[in-house]
Amino acid sequence: MKISLKGGEIFEIELEPGAVLREHLGEEFTLQKHTCGGHGRCGSCIALIENGLEELQPPSETELRILRILKASPNQRLICQARTKG
Repeated sequence: MKISLKGGEIFEIELEPGAVLREHLGEEFTLQKHTCGGHGRCGSCIALIENGLEELQPPSETELRILRILKASPNQRLICQARTKG
């Protein structure tokens, strides 16, 4: 899966089924991109999913609420909330 974070940083990662994306992007990302502590409230971890969007579970109500507020495109997700299928 290839994702691009706001600001242009690109990560390529492989994930197990049910994994949360933020848990696999490293400490630097976690410290800088989670104003709310990873609870899906602030939108600071919004990312453009360039490849593999179909490998993610649909957004939860919590995530959808923030995505609507941010006027996110269909291929943007909150890294702290997005989980892989499985």
